[in-house]
Amino acid sequence: MAAARRLATAIGLAILSPAAMAQTPFDEFRRELRTLRLGNTLQALSVFGGTPGIGAANYSADGLDISTYKLPVAHGFAPFGHPYLNRIAPYVELTLGYLGARAGGTITLDPLPATALRTDFRTYTALAGGGFELLLTEEVRVRPILLLGYSRVEADTRFGGPLAGTLESLTGGILGRIRSDNAMIGGALEIAYDHRFAGDLRLRGKLRYNQIHASAYSASDGVFKSDGTFGAGTLRLELNGPTGRQMFGRELRWLGYTGGTVFTGPRRSALGFGEFAEFGGGLELVDRNVVRGVEGVALRGSGIVGNGVTGWSVGLSLAF
Repeated sequence: MAAARRLATAIGLAILSPAAMAQTPFDEFRRELRTLRLGNTLQALSVFGGTPGIGAANYSADGLDISTYKLPVAHGFAPFGHPYLNRIAPYVELTLGYLGARAGGTITLDPLPATALRTDFRTYTALAGGGFELLLTEEVRVRPILLLGYSRVEADTRFGGPLAGTLESLTGGILGRIRSDNAMIGGALEIAYDHRFAGDLRLRGKLRYNQIHASAYSASDGVFKSDGTFGAGTLRLELNGPTGRQMFGRELRWLGYTGGTVFTGPRRSALGFGEFAEFGGGLELVDRNVVRGVEGVALRGSGIVGNGVTGWSVGLSLAF
């Protein structure tokens, strides 16, 4: 269920439920907010916007429009020099993420006129990881990773219509400026595959599972303080090859890719959808001499489809 619809449900129940007769509508509204665990919805947005492996894109799901932007940086060091550790190397990563979302709904309390409800969300996430890279073969690497991070969630809700002022007063203004600071801790297991075929074709694959626990240590109101564990499994396959052309004196390659994301655990549908697939392609400009570990820059475009969600992505990305 979209976040704005949950807010509309909480407001409606606060006015219409029998419990409201025994206490003020504001007290009942706060109780409904706690029952609906909207704090977990805020955390789900920040985890979705900052987790490695989940693509930066635009998503639409059940009245919730989401745009994510991510800057992932990863580096594997040289293996240890010890004879028994020469296939084990330190590994670090950092993902900076921003998510913007908008949800809209309508509150209908017959015979009163309908009231529009719109909530704008913004999340800022920094998630750092460290672990080891196990070189099983020349083509297969396994990475157990410890994740630590921070997220800031901001949301602003506006009412529209004849009853806007009344509902603003009813909710005590706590929806007008929502803020939440969250500590994040978790782990990931990643398997990376890299194979080169004849004809300079290259197949790269990555299978990853992230499990992150988020805990709100500060919030604009206590009803938004919560703890939740979020899991996400991602699979990505990419095939690229030469175009036989150059641009700016550098090799130009074509690429095609597909992937999927599945959320797990009790909060898997906190955003209204639990899985989606991505299909896309693009062009990659190769230059391995600019930044160590970065092979070039790629122009990509893709479509996203899933159970209750659609989306798309167009933009530049670094090729590692």
